[in-house]
Amino acid sequence: MKKKIIYIIIISISIAIISYFGSTIGTSKFVSIKKIIPKEVKHILNKTIYLIPNLRKEINRNRNYIEQIDIRQRQYANLQSKNGYLIEDLIIKDEIFVMGRRNPQGTLNDLINDIVPEDEKNISNFRLKKFVFNANLISGESNYLNDKYARTPGGYLAQDEDNVLITSGKGTINFFKINEMQNNKINLNNLNSNLLSFFVNDENYFLNHEVGVRDILIDDNYLYLSFNNKVRNDCYNIEIVKAKLNYTFLDFEKFYTYPECIEISKVQKFFVNQSGGRLEKYKDNKILFSTGSMRAYYNDENAKKIVEQSKDSKFGKVISINIETGEDELFTMGHRNPQGLLYDSTNNIVLETEHGPQGGDEINLLEMNKNYGWPISSYGVHYDGKQRINAPLHKSHSDYGYEEPLKYWTPGIGISQLTKSIENKNEYLVSSMKNRSMHILKINPEDNKINNYRILHIGQRIRDIIAVKEKQIYILFLEDPSRIVLLRKI
Repeated sequence: MKKKIIYIIIISISIAIISYFGSTIGTSKFVSIKKIIPKEVKHILNKTIYLIPNLRKEINRNRNYIEQIDIRQRQYANLQSKNGYLIEDLIIKDEIFVMGRRNPQGTLNDLINDIVPEDEKNISNFRLKKFVFNANLISGESNYLNDKYARTPGGYLAQDEDNVLITSGKGTINFFKINEMQNNKINLNNLNSNLLSFFVNDENYFLNHEVGVRDILIDDNYLYLSFNNKVRNDCYNIEIVKAKLNYTFLDFEKFYTYPECIEISKVQKFFVNQSGGRLEKYKDNKILFSTGSMRAYYNDENAKKIVEQSKDSKFGKVISINIETGEDELFTMGHRNPQGLLYDSTNNIVLETEHGPQGGDEINLLEMNKNYGWPISSYGVHYDGKQRINAPLHKSHSDYGYEEPLKYWTPGIGISQLTKSIENKNEYLVSSMKNRSMHILKINPEDNKINNYRILHIGQRIRDIIAVKEKQIYILFLEDPSRIVLLRKI
């Protein structure tokens, strides 16, 4: 009898304690109680008693986030507005991701609480201002696309002192004043050029949204522009033109050209837009130029023609080009579709992002003459699920003599351009299209490992990003629909 009474008392006390803890969740009392509970006990409680409530909270957070995005998209989906007008002005928050685990409140989970320093555990707030950039409202732009390919072309950014140049995927070039982004409207000014003359013999440029401009770069008062080039019938590569920077007229001329091209009839799959094309200012009067392989799996697998692994091919590479002499040099190889390039002159490192196949998006720390494995190694799989002799996609890079990525994403995030953080010399902002978010990574310079990972949800495909350090802002180009964005940490 006494034992039953003792058990009843213990159970009653336990229920009372749990009920009290539950009633304090979300209050200042709960925070105080959490501090005195040992980490091991927290871990056990999270995995047992509080497992279902925690899962419910996570589901509700995700549901609320999705609803917020849907409301914003419905609100502006059918908006007919003029170019340059402010359309949204929001405060958004980032999330901390550690060891694959998420906590949207910005604090880290129980046993991993000591991994990140105290001053990095809190969430960060950003102000996001969106301005309309409807390419179809720009003179001549809509004529480049027929009804079958109605998707608005992408866009690319480059800073020239107080101006930002923006080039659409079909070569329309505009500019605006950075200071105008503090207002409710930016004035988009047209820049005339002879760029169209490089596409007159390629009907796909006018009919296919996948053929067009791939990036722009301003260096030493010249504008460099990469584009999908038709070398001959059904045979493409990616080349560079340049023009002296002139706000009256841009007179482009050939800068980097070569005879090699990928013949459409000889490959199993061909996607001309998966051609890389990023341009980045480097040191010693050089620029870096990325090239993809346009998903060129050759029909004759026995031939094992792997352009990404051939030093004699320009495809699947990052190439160093001297801007004075035009001489090129192989920088790195074994790339699939390099979408982002960044040279950090302070830390003297080169970072590159690239699309995997289905999964396996990567961020790589590039070192000259290194090989990054594609298509021998990848953490993704082929879209059709088939095995290929010339593209086995082994699930290790180092085991086959290649460089491992700093980080990879499976499922893929549609990784895009990256830039260095304004606030921290070891932090980088990596944009994504499929994931529609900014991935903020901090790299430890002692071991080149990522030791802090945050995600900032933007809600649209992010094609390009630049950092304007003197203004303490980032400028983004978004797609579907096209928007120009000011992003500032507050």
